[in-house]
Amino acid sequence: MKRIGTYHLVLNLCAVILFAINLWLRLRLPETSRIPLLLSIVGVVGLGVSGWFGGEMVYVKGMAVQAVEELSKEQRREELRRAA
Repeated sequence: MKRIGTYHLVLNLCAVILFAINLWLRLRLPETSRIPLLLSIVGVVGLGVSGWFGGEMVYVKGMAVQAVEELSKEQRREELRRAA
């Protein structure tokens, strides 16, 4: 879990840095340069991989702030209290 979370974190931070560099290059390079486009593609792919890791943590491994089953049980209890 910790390893997946670390990958998720590092990929997101790299994407932020990459998009910041991309913006800076877009303001500095001529419009015909393809470097910003390539950086955008790499950034989007990186975000996709990072999202996959995030989904792996939440949906496959079940990591959450509070387990889904517990939340649904609490909601049912609250609904029963309101109905009574």
